[in-house]
Amino acid sequence: MSVSRELKTFEGSVEEKLLRTALKDLEFYDFANLVIETCNVLKPVPFVNADVVLQSMYLELSKEKAYSAETFEELDVGNTDVGYTIVAYDQLFNTEMVKELIDHGICAVPEECKPAVLAMLKFLRDKKHHQEALSDMKVVGDTATLTAVMAQHLFSPLIAGNDYVIDNRSENLPRCMYCPCEKENCKALMNSGCTALGSPETWHGYVDIILNQNVAASLLECPSKEETKHFEHDDYPDDCEEDDPSDFFDDDFTAEEVGPTRIKRICMENNDTEEGDTLSMTSQHKEDKSMKAMDQLIAQTITNAFTQVNKTPALSGWLIPTISCTLDHVTALFYDPKNDVLFQSVDRIPIWGFNGLHIPSIVQIWMFLNFTFFTFKDLADIYELNRSNFHSHAKNRLKDFRKMKCGNALNFIYDFDYHSDVLTKMRKKGKKAEKKQREH
Repeated sequence: MSVSRELKTFEGSVEEKLLRTALKDLEFYDFANLVIETCNVLKPVPFVNADVVLQSMYLELSKEKAYSAETFEELDVGNTDVGYTIVAYDQLFNTEMVKELIDHGICAVPEECKPAVLAMLKFLRDKKHHQEALSDMKVVGDTATLTAVMAQHLFSPLIAGNDYVIDNRSENLPRCMYCPCEKENCKALMNSGCTALGSPETWHGYVDIILNQNVAASLLECPSKEETKHFEHDDYPDDCEEDDPSDFFDDDFTAEEVGPTRIKRICMENNDTEEGDTLSMTSQHKEDKSMKAMDQLIAQTITNAFTQVNKTPALSGWLIPTISCTLDHVTALFYDPKNDVLFQSVDRIPIWGFNGLHIPSIVQIWMFLNFTFFTFKDLADIYELNRSNFHSHAKNRLKDFRKMKCGNALNFIYDFDYHSDVLTKMRKKGKKAEKKQREH
């Protein structure tokens, strides 16, 4: 049956009504327009050792020192000259298309969007099945199993063709051919392979999942693979290309070579704790982990975006998403390699509601995964946006990023205090991106 004919069978269905209701209830999330103060992209380091200082964090911590304030809340931000750009939801997402779906239903779907809309409707039809499989993972401590189940029951059903590949290097990856959710009615085949991204001369590593052949996703609650395993020549995954010995990642360098930049060390030293203050030390440890995880995620986002544009030049000008997730929530970053623009969602998006999966959030994830249908291209040509400055930081390594390839297309410990400590504050005093003045 053709996509159009199959889509027509859902007209007037419960699933169509659910989709239209969820679109009405969408949360219009803001996005922070991030600027990089400094980074270690010139070093040959894996994602787990990426070091990125965002201008927002650097300026806030600098202000705290300058004003001798104990906390951000003690600062009189009106006396400071720090501005942020916040991109509103309707500036990034095509809300007119959303409105068309709400008002007229699936009969108004453009031809090119029909496969994606059909995937969403099928997810809603099978919602109970996916919900049960995901819910059972709340008592599973095995990260590899959780990754496989989230790929199979959350992300891949939201894209046409269920196109995904999960990292095949995990020692705990289930050895069976089928989804490890153990549901009697689930006989879905698992798709594992090489998810390598980057170049040995700069940032490189692995993401947990590649979705739709262009969106990277990483689970955020487990130790990084890069911390426990490095490649030797004989260990190279069978389905990763090995045309050149330099293709595999040889991470043989000292801690000093990959440690935090001077600015990052200053930031981390800003909140020195007194000896014996266990609570403060724990809080500082969580904050440092949050900063470190943010660095890894930014490095993955930028590297994946370049990789996908290199593979598919038609993606040039799009803000390409990378999704970070736990079983409870997701966060999205977007990077446009052509215009050097970097966004991050200010709020975490909850996966669960009071009665199971939170359908408006699932619809939002669906829109992330199908970003070429639901977001605007070349946003930097329309609005006054800040460049991330990655191009200038990369210097001569930028040519490496413009040649990067992927495997078939990292896990890291993550405590997302960054949302409340920095992004929420940016939103409160940030200015909405303004449209560019057109010359007549």
